[in-house]
Amino acid sequence: MDAQDLEPRSLSVYSFCDQANNLLKEQDFASFVRFVLMGRHDNHQVVINSILNRILSDEDNGVMRDYNSLLGIDKDI
Repeated sequence: MDAQDLEPRSLSVYSFCDQANNLLKEQDFASFVRFVLMGRHDNHQVVINSILNRILSDEDNGVMRDYNSLLGIDKDI
């Protein structure tokens, strides 16, 4: 099935990591790899929406984000 045929599903960064962690706990490694590297899960094309749960500019916080690291999630890190 092509990605164009999949229904899109938007997740926050937290929800994406939580789902990936659940797949690891279930030891469903094939689904885990498809999910984190291709964004495919349960006939959906998963899209990370980095705007969800964002930090507003008027908050006084120092924040760093590294979304590229999501591609290398490993249970031993």
